[in-house]
Order: sequence, then structure tokens, then C-alpha cells
Amino acid sequence: MTSDAVPMWMIEAATERRLAGDVEGACAATGIDLDIDFAKVAEACGLETADVIADDLRHLAPDLPRWHMPRVLHPPGAIWNWTGVLRRYLAGGGANLTVGQAWKDPVRLKLQVRTKWEGNDVLAVDERVAEIEALQRRLSDHTRPSEK
Repeated sequence: MTSDAVPMWMIEAATERRLAGDVEGACAATGIDLDIDFAKVAEACGLETADVIADDLRHLAPDLPRWHMPRVLHPPGAIWNWTGVLRRYLAGGGANLTVGQAWKDPVRLKLQVRTKWEGNDVLAVDERVAEIEALQRRLSDHTRPSEK
């Protein structure tokens, strides 16, 4: 099953790039801008957190967050101006891997890391947040399709 929002050619191109180890190419194939400065993440949260985020990106299937992003009716396929947290990292002061609408483009997305160091609120993990994170992980990580 595909839709106009995530056509089969987009899924195939993203999968090909992801399997080749090209995270940036996989994101580009799905219209997702990768806006992550790992040097800044390492400075703000530590090298270990930056490495964990880089590893998580290697498992990201960027067509999945695109598929699950909320949309508006007009223009068709436009993404609701909303930012979702794909993963929280509490080590080193805290960071969030987020996906949201790219600036001034209703169909492009932007994947970025926001750190507490940058003044962003990084919530502590409670039971509800942990459940939401597990769902978010299933909706974006190609290695976890059957987790419940």
C-alpha cells in the first residue's frame, strides 16, 4: 500500500540508499532535509550521545516518518506544521531527534537534533513518554517492524 505522500519509487529509492549506508541520500530521496551538526551535538551532550544518534540514523527508514506525518487537506499532500520527537536522549544534558515541516515548504520535512543546551525543553522520561517513544521508534526504525 502506498499513497501520493509516499509513492513506491520514493520508498524504493530511500531503501536503496539506506541499505548502501547513505543516510543523507535516503533522507533526500524522501524529501527530508538532514540538519544535524554532530560536532555541536557532541559539544552539548557528549561524544557518546552523538555516536548513539548517528547509529540511530543508520537504522532510520525516512519513508516511515513521512508516511506517519499528519497532513492538511490543502494543498494536497502538505504536511501539518508540527514537530514530532522520534527519540529522546537524556545523557549529557539531553537531546531530541525531531522531524517536522521544513521552513516555507509544505511537503518537505526536516530532521534535526535539538539539545537542552540550545534552550529546548527536554522532558524527563515517565511511563507515558516511554510508551510514546516506543511507538515513535516502531514508526521510524526499519529494524523494529514487529515490536509491540
